[in-house]
Amino acid sequence: MKETSEKKEQQSDGNVYELAIYFARMWGVMEALEPFPNLGFERVRDIVVTLAEKFCAGKEEDFVRFFTEHAAEYKERAY
Repeated sequence: MKETSEKKEQQSDGNVYELAIYFARMWGVMEALEPFPNLGFERVRDIVVTLAEKFCAGKEEDFVRFFTEHAAEYKERAY
């Protein structure tokens, strides 16, 4: 039984980090296409992992829309 819960936790972590990679790539595109402050690697890493965790824990289905909405919030806070 314990082995199954550990396996599910590993899969969940894998989903979070896979999605964080997508979000990081989308963040880079966003930085290239519009004026966006350079927040530094560590800050962006923390943001995309946090967003991925929130997305995976929630009931959202469209990760592009989720990212776009939340990234806009970070942009507003940065200026």
